[in-house]
Amino acid sequence: MGSLFGDGGPTPPRKKVPVHEKDGTLSHDAQQFIHWWNEQLSSKCGKIPFCKGISQGGRRARMLRARLNDGDFRELFATEAAAKTFAQRIVYNRFLRGDSKPRDGTRNPFVVRLDWFLQGDNWRKIAEGYYDGSLDPLPSDDGPNVRRNRPRSR
Repeated sequence: MGSLFGDGGPTPPRKKVPVHEKDGTLSHDAQQFIHWWNEQLSSKCGKIPFCKGISQGGRRARMLRARLNDGDFRELFATEAAAKTFAQRIVYNRFLRGDSKPRDGTRNPFVVRLDWFLQGDNWRKIAEGYYDGSLDPLPSDDGPNVRRNRPRSR
């Protein structure tokens, strides 16, 4: 099994990984990450929003570029199995998938979103088990919420 990013390993490449190519299209690594997000998270848990795209030069692009150039982040995706295991840690977490009631009862439940995930060390906290107190046992490959969430067409 290869790396999600196709570079053969968890270490960041010698050159900085861009989010967009010079022609404005998404880079291979960015496409692979968005595919992982949509297939392993959004499609398995109907509450986690799909990523429809990343604008060139925007905040999301800057955050993704920082993550794609972080060796620890890339290590989570070193193999397909590692990427799937990391996705399961999110999908089977009641808090991250939005199935926990807020403590004050007045707001909507928290649900992991791409911008929150990419921001700072949030992804690292998930990987280190910071949110594991609300982790369900890992059942079948179907996920806890089999309802399929597809992007809305405009």
